[in-house]
Amino acid sequence: MNAIVDPKVLVRLLRMQGKLLRLSDAELAPFVIRELSQVPGVGHIEYAAAETGDRERTIRYRMDSNGQFRGELIFSLSDATAFAPYTDHVGYCVSMLTQILEQRRQRAAVTREPSVLERQYLDIVGVMVLALDRNGRITMINRKGEQLLGRAEKDLLGADWFEYPYRRTNAIRSGGYTTR
Repeated sequence: MNAIVDPKVLVRLLRMQGKLLRLSDAELAPFVIRELSQVPGVGHIEYAAAETGDRERTIRYRMDSNGQFRGELIFSLSDATAFAPYTDHVGYCVSMLTQILEQRRQRAAVTREPSVLERQYLDIVGVMVLALDRNGRITMINRKGEQLLGRAEKDLLGADWFEYPYRRTNAIRSGGYTTR
């Protein structure tokens, strides 16, 4: 016997996917588990950070990213027939969750603070070294940069490089090299 797809459940899944990007890392897994628990036929969901053995009446969604195992969502089904129409949609939600977590992991690796030794190297070079985020905001600047700009690092962090400290024109942002 085939279960009938409930459009309200599909709408709920789509809305859930829209909310994923706005949640913090700590909120993601509990939110996904809570929301996906409402899918017909799901009895219980758990997250496993390590691979586990098979169980009866379960569906497992592996969370792999760049060839590395990131965890697994395990659905214990109370009614496999009722769950069947939503299998692909739930898989898409888990895939989206995996992608979000991987993007955040990569972003954290890029935006990490330099180690003490790295910071010492940056501070002894005789040139300005700075890092910008995707929006052109200063995320790191070395001691020579502070000297050249005449501002302390704490005053420069978060500042828009294309607006401050030089009050450059928008031509620089669009690829030009003129300044006021």
